[in-house]
Amino acid sequence: MTETLPSTEVPERVRLWTVASLIAGRSAYRLALYAAGILLLAAWGSARFAPYAAALGTTSWLTTVVQMGPEKAALKLLPRARRTHGDLVATLRAFALLAPILLVGVAAVAVVAAPESRVALYALAAAQATALGSVLLGVALHRALGRPRSDTLTFLLLALGTVVLIGLAYTPGISPVAYLTGQLVLTLAALGLLLRRPAPKRRPRPGVRRLLTATSVLMGTPEVLMNAGTSVLYVELTAGAHAGQSSELYLVLQGWAVIIAFVYFLQRLLQPRLSARLAIDGAADGRTRIARLARPVVALGAGWLVAATALLAVFPTPVTDLAPVRLTVLLAVLIVTRIPAYLLMSQVTFVLENTDAAGLRTSARGAVLSMLTVAGVGAVATPLLGAAGAVYALGVKELVLALNVTYRPRPKRLTRGPYK
Repeated sequence: MTETLPSTEVPERVRLWTVASLIAGRSAYRLALYAAGILLLAAWGSARFAPYAAALGTTSWLTTVVQMGPEKAALKLLPRARRTHGDLVATLRAFALLAPILLVGVAAVAVVAAPESRVALYALAAAQATALGSVLLGVALHRALGRPRSDTLTFLLLALGTVVLIGLAYTPGISPVAYLTGQLVLTLAALGLLLRRPAPKRRPRPGVRRLLTATSVLMGTPEVLMNAGTSVLYVELTAGAHAGQSSELYLVLQGWAVIIAFVYFLQRLLQPRLSARLAIDGAADGRTRIARLARPVVALGAGWLVAATALLAVFPTPVTDLAPVRLTVLLAVLIVTRIPAYLLMSQVTFVLENTDAAGLRTSARGAVLSMLTVAGVGAVATPLLGAAGAVYALGVKELVLALNVTYRPRPKRLTRGPYK
């Protein structure tokens, strides 16, 4: 399309001080969230905390629906855009503002009609996940426009608010519904501060919304489906006899989320340069990197499954009968040993989705296959192994994604870039 001609300039490298300040703000928020999991469990007890953890785990994929696709599309298209730069920014800003409205309204009705109910808890968790996705998209727009300070200040505000809400859970002792209500109000306030500047009052050029929507869907599908697979595992766990292990699963996956968020954030900082570079050099260099990195992931993923199967088979005590602390340690060991395969596969996906349209389709196909496989393995493993079965099912993800990339059909011809 002529609206987004590839630029001949590669964006400047992000300054070290900027990266450090961005990581500091996000780390403060992530640490506050992780501390909240431990401290709220102590304040509420397992009986009240487990439904709260299940609600957050089941609805967390909504954050990726709002954030991942639009953010990736923005960081891919904006460096290449000339005449459509303002149209892209205005469209993304409007989407970030409008995305949470429906679920916030549903949550408000649920809290008024049935306070302290499971319905209100899940409605608030869904609204909070959506609002957080809008905030993440909002700070990405600020970074793309050269205002990284807004990213740091936003997450410091969210971290401070979370600390205050944790304190209220002890004194005077607010409930999970009240805590999530506070989190939702805090997140909406941060969103309002981020996007308070009025957008230009003009219609985007023809084709901009279609291009942005198509790119967002293709680039966001992998993370959305993979997070949806994790949410399905929470549903499978809470629907069975081991629902009480949702607390341990939530705590371990929150720690895992810190690693994922860090890697994802570094990739988003580098994405504008990679996108512009591939637009200039073509996709051939990207495909060479993909092939080189994907093959070791197959070996690592298969090896992890064999080792995890052996560990769970010979474990001296049935994993469903482990005490909470021992179960948490076991889950942490299973998660941490996935890191090498995850890091390599994350880089493969990062380069793949920034090469060309064929790369986007391959990435989306792999996400569908991995979600179906994780959900299928989890349906068998969670009734037998509880939370350990859920983590075991997650370990299948990297192997499926790597096989999808390794054995994908080769395109008939190479192009300089997806948009001309």
